[in-house]
Order: sequence, then structure tokens, then C-alpha cells
Amino acid sequence: MPAQPDRISHTAVCIAAFVIYYSLFYFAIFIPGFIRLYQNGLDGPFLHGALLLPCSLLLWRYYGRHYEGLLPFGTLAWRNLTAPLLALLAMLVMEKLFQQPEPWLDALGGYAGLTRWAWIFTACLIAPVSEEIIFRGFLLNASLGWGKVSQQVGIVLTSLLFAAIHMQYHAPITFIQLFIFSALLCVVRLGTGGLLIPIVLHALSNLFAVGNIFLQ
Repeated sequence: MPAQPDRISHTAVCIAAFVIYYSLFYFAIFIPGFIRLYQNGLDGPFLHGALLLPCSLLLWRYYGRHYEGLLPFGTLAWRNLTAPLLALLAMLVMEKLFQQPEPWLDALGGYAGLTRWAWIFTACLIAPVSEEIIFRGFLLNASLGWGKVSQQVGIVLTSLLFAAIHMQYHAPITFIQLFIFSALLCVVRLGTGGLLIPIVLHALSNLFAVGNIFLQ
């Protein structure tokens, strides 16, 4: 927990990390050849693999040097994984029952060959790592040190931003599901203290979604 006089600067650093990360979505547009990648369906893998993941890892390293112990990787203990896995399973079942058509997912299902494998690797490994560092890491940590109510507000704001940043979706129910998923990951992160279990849950959720798309 940051010291009292340092709360403002700590929160500012956490918010700045999110702003830097989010700005890369717009910076990518100006990279030569990015439009070609978009046309070939490789814009997402490039954005996550070449920009978002390196950026989040560098920010995490910087943060660890200045605020040691506030954003650990954590350990994978079965006793900490059982309840979150059951909650994730219940959420995935509910998503399947209330799922609405999403044009972006339909387009994703049409990819084949290298493009398909690039998306699988991105969705199941790269995106879970970078997004957990930024959302369940920096954004959630921005509320630390300000009291219990602030922590609860941090969960809500983190989850709202997590849902909002997934602009490729259109159905309202999808954003509700993303909000609930993020809130679950926030609770797990606070309960376990580290990022590892949220990363694993995020990867499993994406693996289920990708498998559901590509196996149809």
C-alpha cells in the first residue's frame, strides 16, 4: 500500500499507464502498412503482439521498481483457483445462453491458416497478459490507499473501462458480460494479490470463445 503522502502520485502513475496503453490503439493507425494488416485480418495480432504487450510489460517493470510489491505476478495455487474456476464456468454458461450475434466474431470465424493461428495465439496468451497488467493491475491499483469504498469504486470503473475498450462488439448484453467478467477478475486479483490467476482465467475464457468460433 502506498504511503499516505504518495497516494496522489501513485494514482496518477496508474492512470497514466492506462492512458499510454490506450493511446497505442490510435498510434497504430499511423504505422506504415497497418491498413494492409487490417485488410488481411492481422491488425489485432500485430497491435497486441508488437505494441500492447511490450508496452504493458515495460510499464509493469517501471512500476515494480518504484512501487515494489504492489503488483506481483503471484503464484498458481489450486486452493485459490477452485472457486474462481467455478465462477468462470457459471459465467460462460450464462454467456452461451444469452449470447447475441456479433459481426466481429462472425468475421473472426472466417479466418484460416496463419491468420487464424495468429488470432488464437493473441486471444489465448498475448491479450490476457497485457490486459490483466493494465486493467486488473494498474487501473485497479489506482484505487489503492483511498479506503474500502474507493476500492469498490475502482472495481466498477475498471470493469466499465474494460467493457468500453472492446469497441469491436455491438450487442448490449456483450458489454454487460464483459463488465461482469472484469468484476470477477478484479475480485480474484484482490483476493489472491497477484496477476497470475486472473491471467489464467482470462486465457481460459478466451480459449473457450475462440474454440467456440473456430470449431463451428
